[in-house]
Amino acid sequence: MSLAPVSFGEILSDLRQFKKLSIEDLAEGICSSEEIIEYEKGKKYPTLDQLYELAERLNVEVSHFIDYASSSTFNLCYGCFFIN
Repeated sequence: MSLAPVSFGEILSDLRQFKKLSIEDLAEGICSSEEIIEYEKGKKYPTLDQLYELAERLNVEVSHFIDYASSSTFNLCYGCFFIN
């Protein structure tokens, strides 16, 4: 049995909904609500600082996003976190 790859946006959305946080609640003090929407849709990725803050807000380790995402093309570039 193989598992389908999961994107960063899917993980973020699932965690946010599981924790019963609105987009606005998750974004507060970290980034804009519009950015959360773009992260969840896979159109944009958070900076590393934002990633750490999002993980803290969701009460998970940053590795949670990496462990469950398809990381075959994982890059750290100029302070941004990318998962393709």
